[in-house]
Amino acid sequence: MPGLALFIALAAVLAAVGLFLSARASKAAALRSAQLVAEARAEAERVRGDLEKRQAEVKERRDEAAGLREQLAAAKKKGHELAEAAKKEKSQGGLEVEVEKLQARLAEARAEATHQSERAKGLEAQLERAASAMDRERRQLAEAAAAERAARGAA
Repeated sequence: MPGLALFIALAAVLAAVGLFLSARASKAAALRSAQLVAEARAEAERVRGDLEKRQAEVKERRDEAAGLREQLAAAKKKGHELAEAAKKEKSQGGLEVEVEKLQARLAEARAEATHQSERAKGLEAQLERAASAMDRERRQLAEAAAAERAARGAA
């Protein structure tokens, strides 16, 4: 009988040690999972901040491009008006000096319109690049959120 009690006591001690080791391993896994979740959240916040910066930058570029389009339209209108004025002067005969002045102003207006057009095209290209970068950041944010959800599900 004492051998049986000793055997039961040893089995209970072994079971207690096994449960202790199992609990310790579970705690360590939970801590690792919590660290991964915290890292994913920090990464998501960083990406979210970058995304907000990109969106503000894209809006700024869009506004600038719209302003340049307006300036381009005004320059084209001015050039057209100058051309019409030059035609009137020419048709009225004489005043060669005035015509030359108007032609010079027309050339300036055309050069300005061309410059503004090129600038607008460059800004639109930057806007497209910023939009693609913003889409990339959104995908990264979505992936980080999915990783966070998966880490929560695993925990």
